[in-house]
Amino acid sequence: MHKQKTNENTNAYKTYTKTSLKIIFFARMIDIILVSIIPAILVSLIKIDSNQWIKFMILMIASFSCLFLYFVFIPWLCKGNTLGKLIWNIRLRSKENYAKFWQLFLRELWFIFIPWMIITVGQIIAILIMLNGNHSDDPTKNGLIPSQLIVNLMYTIFLLWFLINGISIGVQEDHQAGIDMKLNLFVINKIAIEDRKHFDPMKNINDEAKNKYHVHLKELHPGQLSEENLQKISELDDNYHRKNNEVEINDN
Repeated sequence: MHKQKTNENTNAYKTYTKTSLKIIFFARMIDIILVSIIPAILVSLIKIDSNQWIKFMILMIASFSCLFLYFVFIPWLCKGNTLGKLIWNIRLRSKENYAKFWQLFLRELWFIFIPWMIITVGQIIAILIMLNGNHSDDPTKNGLIPSQLIVNLMYTIFLLWFLINGISIGVQEDHQAGIDMKLNLFVINKIAIEDRKHFDPMKNINDEAKNKYHVHLKELHPGQLSEENLQKISELDDNYHRKNNEVEINDN
């Protein structure tokens, strides 16, 4: 990818530093705690028996709505921000500017909604088993033991889901989730490198390379680069940013 000059008529690519996994983890924990407050209050207020399906569905719909609003709608409305990300001064961005609504939904479908559905399905199955069991005090006959086994199995799958995702992100070269790679999304520090104080755009260029040629008098004549050389320059640029944990994003 080639950088383009920033002006009113062209795309403005800026360089951002990718966020460390530790900061992403703590920001996510803050978000999960915050989004869990309303469902936790509803659970404490609404007492649900095994045969009260309407209350159970109301609780599930409220829980899903909170997750959807917080992790999809609010980031879409606030340009990739959640409260957890704001606290840690980071943001979710697409390489071509801000994340689109469908990108956010697919991302959270993988990270949030599928695990949530696993737990919900486990709870529904457990309730059905309890309803079909007899009303004796024997846990082997009233469905209590198989219900507990189903719920524990679903929670195990839930934990493994996040564990495997975490391991895959940790071992990936750029420490990026597979779903983010497919959607071209990045969690980055909020301020671009070019916008930071004391930024020197020439600091990473070797002094010898700076002084080796004069573009007007020596060998480096502007406008005479072949497509092959341009491709090599693009690859070197991408490799440099990858090595330094950076990404170029359209900031127009």
